[in-house]
Amino acid sequence: MERFIEKKKKITHKLSNIAKEFYKKYESNLVSRECFICGDKTFTFLNKSHEFYNTVKCNKCLSKRIEPIFNEEILTIFYEDRDCAFKESNNYRKEMTKSLFENYNNKEYYKKLKNEIKFGHYFQKMEKVIDYIKKHDGETFNILEVGCSYGLTLLILNKMLKDINKNVNIYGMIFMFEKLFSII
Repeated sequence: MERFIEKKKKITHKLSNIAKEFYKKYESNLVSRECFICGDKTFTFLNKSHEFYNTVKCNKCLSKRIEPIFNEEILTIFYEDRDCAFKESNNYRKEMTKSLFENYNNKEYYKKLKNEIKFGHYFQKMEKVIDYIKKHDGETFNILEVGCSYGLTLLILNKMLKDINKNVNIYGMIFMFEKLFSII
């Protein structure tokens, strides 16, 4: 586990520096969007997600997203001109997901993971979902994570749901960025 934590710190630092440089270079190309779920143009700022992005909530459908984002042209540049840190990050996620899967029945492994600062946020998010599900008896829940990558969050959620007796279906959707632009 310590190997993953040190690797995560290294990759996060490298990605953060790449993002800062990219932001400085293309700051004038940031745009705000209407909600891609309901089309509403109004939103409420929730918090600062990063040095230069905000998490916002749509005032109509209450979906959350990041604002502002780079326009389509700049996003294409960003994802086509990737630094090796993105490959490292991708490999890290693959390794972590594999390790979670291999240790799925090891309670101590998950307990230790939950207590690690870098992974605690996964568990905090999932605990909110589970608390909501616990309050609704007799209902079936379908959970979809859009952009689930290797399914790390879904794997943790599924593990946590094993302890409650509820009918829950979990799905993950990944998509390629070139397809995303044609959807939005």
